[in-house]
Amino acid sequence: MARPKKDGKRATGIQGKKGFLYVVISQKVLRNGSHSIEKKWISTGLPDTPDNVKKASEIRMRLKNSNKENLIDRNITVSDYIDHILAKKEREIANTTYSSYLYQSNRIKKYFGDMKLKDLCGNMVEGFLDDLFISHNL
Repeated sequence: MARPKKDGKRATGIQGKKGFLYVVISQKVLRNGSHSIEKKWISTGLPDTPDNVKKASEIRMRLKNSNKENLIDRNITVSDYIDHILAKKEREIANTTYSSYLYQSNRIKKYFGDMKLKDLCGNMVEGFLDDLFISHNL
């Protein structure tokens, strides 16, 4: 475990393991219909010493700030957002899966058109799902 601070508390999100410091980030994950919290351990490469705990805290802050920079601008259209997601997924998934995503994304784009993400609400998504159920028997 990471060395305690002077007041006896550990640095938030910093843990020691096998003599090295790690940044621990908790993420909410939806699996099998239930929410759970998954912890991701990221090695800092720093030995577990009191001086390095502060450096590890700075690394943690940089990681958190870089995640905020990756957020999508909510003023873009649903179509642009889908294109952005598909571009990221194309590198991660098989071609057959990608073609299925592309087919389904065209339905979403056709339904929502050039609506902005910030204007999208739950009722609209429910309407889209109802439309799929009624008109396409999905």
